[in-house]
Amino acid sequence: TWEISNRLMQRTLASLGFEAVTTVASGEAVLEACRHADFDLCITDVNLPGIDGIEVTTQLQLLPSAPLVIGLSGSADPTTEVCGLAAGMKAFFTKPVARPQLEEALQDLLMYGPLEDALYRNIPGRVSPSI
Repeated sequence: TWEISNRLMQRTLASLGFEAVTTVASGEAVLEACRHADFDLCITDVNLPGIDGIEVTTQLQLLPSAPLVIGLSGSADPTTEVCGLAAGMKAFFTKPVARPQLEEALQDLLMYGPLEDALYRNIPGRVSPSI
C-alpha cells in the first residue's frame, strides 16, 4: 500500500540526511502541496491515485518554482520511463529502488543539477533538450 511505501521512502530519505519530508496520498495532493510551498524535490510514483505521476510531473513543470522530479514505478515497462522523462522527470527508477542508486541520483540532481541543464546553461541561444 502507499502508506508502507511512503514510510519506507521517508526512512530512506532520513537516513540520507533529509530532515523535512512531506508525504501525500494522491496526485492532486502533490499538486496542491507544491502550489503552496517551494519544494526542491518531488519523488512520485507513476501509479498515484487520481492524477498519475506522469501528469503530475507535466503540471509541476508549469509552476514558477518547479521541483526536480524523480519517478518510481513498480513496472519495468520502458515506455513508462520514456513518458516520465519526456514529462520532465529528471530520474526514473523501477521499484524497489536500491538505496545507493537513489542516493547517487539525489546527489547528482541536488548538488550539480540535471545534466542537460549543466551542459546547456551557459550557451547563448541553446535550449535544454527534451528527452
